[in-house]
Amino acid sequence: MSQSNTTSASTSDAEAARHINPIYTDPFPEAFRGELPPHIVRDGKFLTGCFCPDCAKGLWNSLAPHDPLIAPENGKSVGKCDMRSLLSYMMQRLGSLCKGETTTQERAAFKRLDDAGNVYALAIAAYDADIANNPRANDPANFVPPPLDDIINPLNQVIFEGRLRNVEYSWSVDPTSGGMTTWAGDKIRLSKEVHLGTASFSGDTPRSRAMSLITAIAHEQIHAYIFQNACKGRCSFGTPAQKQLCAFLYQRTVVMYNSIDYKGRTIVHFGKWIQGHGPIFVQIAHKVGTALGVCLRGPDQHFNVLNWGPRCRCMEPNACLSSHCFPGEDMQKAILARTLRREIEEVEEYIKEFPIL
Repeated sequence: MSQSNTTSASTSDAEAARHINPIYTDPFPEAFRGELPPHIVRDGKFLTGCFCPDCAKGLWNSLAPHDPLIAPENGKSVGKCDMRSLLSYMMQRLGSLCKGETTTQERAAFKRLDDAGNVYALAIAAYDADIANNPRANDPANFVPPPLDDIINPLNQVIFEGRLRNVEYSWSVDPTSGGMTTWAGDKIRLSKEVHLGTASFSGDTPRSRAMSLITAIAHEQIHAYIFQNACKGRCSFGTPAQKQLCAFLYQRTVVMYNSIDYKGRTIVHFGKWIQGHGPIFVQIAHKVGTALGVCLRGPDQHFNVLNWGPRCRCMEPNACLSSHCFPGEDMQKAILARTLRREIEEVEEYIKEFPIL
């Protein structure tokens, strides 16, 4: 019986996936139609395929010159760069860390980060002991976490060269906040419910929960770092079409989409795994995870900085990035068909009641 139900659900998901199309808000500039690679095709009003720098070189080469992303001086960055340049800079920056090649200052920062993890582990263990003795005291609002500075500042120093600026960090006790951490502009909020182990990390050791806190902060810092330093189509130079192309590529490789077209109806899926986690974000996050793993644990170690974003699928045939993978659109649609089952069923019921004539 169980197997039959599973088969039925998966068949239904497969059928639903055929009718899912992502909705992107930034239109493609038709002036660059000749630079579209063969694997990118037009499906009705939708362009399908990967636009990462590895897959769409001609489009990236068509961008106007941008300001270079250079090391900040006095805590200030210079200019805004395109995402290919930002990715290249970060891959070079993180490459030495992934090999364990660190300066004296970087080693001190990683030591401070590791010590902060231990402090949080002790605080979480103390909270666990309190609620074990008095289960009714299990209220995350009562937990007073140690200061975040010893996590925030070392991460900013070793991963982003101090480039992150004016980012506000705070704790949330709102179980509907949307995840372990949330990011909006220059504000990062961390969930006490999740990081104390009362939600997603229930049963994990205090130390592993503390390390998950570090990776969650790193994840949101990547969002903030990209937001602060990427051009996003506000180019200082270039034609209107080139500026439109810059905005288009930023959306297709970072922002992605938060709604889909399903049989002519729009379904919004705020907070689902794909939004904000495009192929360039994934590539940077994976590299940051390797750098943290090597420098905090040792060779061949890796931290899952992707967290709620797309998981590593390096064994899948649709891997497209040279140093990591990103789920292709067929896989995206399959995942969305599963995660949006209720919403899709509502659309199907609506279509039955009010068919399109």
